[in-house]
Amino acid sequence: MMPAASGPLVVARHDLVWLDAGAREALTTPLRAVGNEGDADALATWLIHGRPFVVSRQPDGWRGGVDAVGPSSDWLAAGVPLPPAEGRRRLGARLSWADVRAHRAPLSLYELAESPLLPPGRSVALDRLARALETLSVTPRVFGSAAMQALTGMAYLRPDSDLDLLWRPVDAAQCLAVTEVLLRWQEEEGWPVDGEMLFGEDDAVSWREWQRAASGSDGQVLVKSLRSARLVSRAALMEQVTA
Repeated sequence: MMPAASGPLVVARHDLVWLDAGAREALTTPLRAVGNEGDADALATWLIHGRPFVVSRQPDGWRGGVDAVGPSSDWLAAGVPLPPAEGRRRLGARLSWADVRAHRAPLSLYELAESPLLPPGRSVALDRLARALETLSVTPRVFGSAAMQALTGMAYLRPDSDLDLLWRPVDAAQCLAVTEVLLRWQEEEGWPVDGEMLFGEDDAVSWREWQRAASGSDGQVLVKSLRSARLVSRAALMEQVTA
């Protein structure tokens, strides 16, 4: 699950990055300097165990990743989502590119289904969903609680946790077909589904918000990307997949 970083590094929201052990001091010293021992200890423990950081939306001033010439910004905004036992806090951090030793896309749904770290019975349900979506030429990736439990072995999943999927529709018919599969699966399994649909380069829309906007007057949805968040109409997004 942790490939080595090599060549140009292109990142997207929800991507996973692992850091060199030497990053611990750089990340925790500023926190300790202002008396934030709790967050500093949590980050230190996270790094000691070799757990991944999750790439988040980049703030103003961030100009991109590492290319063949080098970094256009020397840092990357990412976060550590702590499990319920640690308050479900999200610790934000600016990571140095030089400290990144591995990077990968989020887990695929099949990878999640194969994880031995999920509660009994979940894997069969996930595999069934993955196969149903595969018949629609959809191979989703996973983020959120289920993914973090599979990646870390820590207890993230609760009875009311969502299954957060990430997928890219190719046309309106596929959107409708995927929605029907997800609605049927979550009713049968009692496991709520959410997540994001991807359009264009990296425009992401909450699947639930997409459903709610279908009955709205203007059909606008909140679109999140690596660098921004804005309102866009459903029609404009669908033009990106039907063009």
